[in-house]
Amino acid sequence: MEIQKWLIDWFEKNTDFTHDKIQENTQTSFLLEKWIDSLKFLVLITKVEEYFKIEFSGDEFHSESFSTISGLAGIIQNKINKLN
Repeated sequence: MEIQKWLIDWFEKNTDFTHDKIQENTQTSFLLEKWIDSLKFLVLITKVEEYFKIEFSGDEFHSESFSTISGLAGIIQNKINKLN
């Protein structure tokens, strides 16, 4: 499954936003816009690490890209590429 699609599906299941609204805003900061709270953010990160079999470093959390769906998808893809 494509990474960005997986993330969009997760946000659709875990927020009040529709699939279309999420898909239109993949470059919007889901943290700044308060799509999810800090607890949900931890759940998201845990699910991503489990599903994609990766582990994030503390430095990656500071990246501005980490707070958007498209940016997070890119970070995940880079981590997967390094494993292969």
